[in-house]
Amino acid sequence: MERNKKYNNTRWHSNISVHNETCHGNSKQIKKTNHGYIIRERSTKRIVKVGISGGRLNKNGTSRRANSQVSRWNRGLRTDFFEAVVLRKDLGDRQSALDWEKK
Repeated sequence: MERNKKYNNTRWHSNISVHNETCHGNSKQIKKTNHGYIIRERSTKRIVKVGISGGRLNKNGTSRRANSQVSRWNRGLRTDFFEAVVLRKDLGDRQSALDWEKK
């Protein structure tokens, strides 16, 4: 099977590619620290989403992932209707974060 130059680190097993043999960021096997956030309506404080992310926090403690979602939602409404709040900065590994998110 021919390899694409873009995937130099890819090994091929029975027509299935395995890139660096690592898990994706949403895998329950990931041990990277996660954080938990909510997205809520700015005026009523009603929670519209609970989320987790394995991404880094900004220097001011906000979530890059949550801010990205809020920006996209607000851009669609053309107003600052939603806001993001980080509730937990250290949820542990992905499985612990998923358990927290379900509560």
